[in-house]
Amino acid sequence: NYHNFSDKRSILGLPNAMNVGSNLFILLPAIYLLHTQKKMSLLSSHIIYLFLASSYYHINPTNKSIVPDMVGVVTLNIVVLSYFIDPYIFIMLYVLGIFSVFYWYKTNDLRLYIAILLGCPLYIFYKLYDNKQVRSQLYTIIILGILLRVLEHNDSYIYKLSNQTISGHTLKHILAYVQLMNIIQLLKNTNKLKRPPQT
Repeated sequence: NYHNFSDKRSILGLPNAMNVGSNLFILLPAIYLLHTQKKMSLLSSHIIYLFLASSYYHINPTNKSIVPDMVGVVTLNIVVLSYFIDPYIFIMLYVLGIFSVFYWYKTNDLRLYIAILLGCPLYIFYKLYDNKQVRSQLYTIIILGILLRVLEHNDSYIYKLSNQTISGHTLKHILAYVQLMNIIQLLKNTNKLKRPPQT
């Protein structure tokens, strides 16, 4: 039932146009990084990949088409984590993250995938909590993450509440842009973007 999004409107022949088009918001942080860093980084390339994979999925939402999207979500989380961990651990987690998606696809078991998605921000929170300069940003990022899930879960309710103007899932993509920009700002404030990720 996850693939049965409430807003199925087509625009200019593009199916599920609002959910597909709203992925452009996810692309904006990558454009910002490319502008400020003057080069492609691991972080910006993974944001671009997520934009492409999510757009592809929302054109025809199925268990098969969501696989690249899930890979994009989990690997982007691990890339953000890479700024705070040993490079060898990063590589192992990166492989494990991709494995967790294909494990779900074969077994319908999401536990490993969810554990990684929860573990990445929690570890960063643990590492940076004592830094009073960024503590409020950490709370903001966590709250935004929770709101993303709330919007996703209430997709059809928000669509009805807005008189079929915008769905919860479309709003989720817009809010993902806000969260990504906050994550980039956090990395800048902790001097992590002055060097490439530990790869």
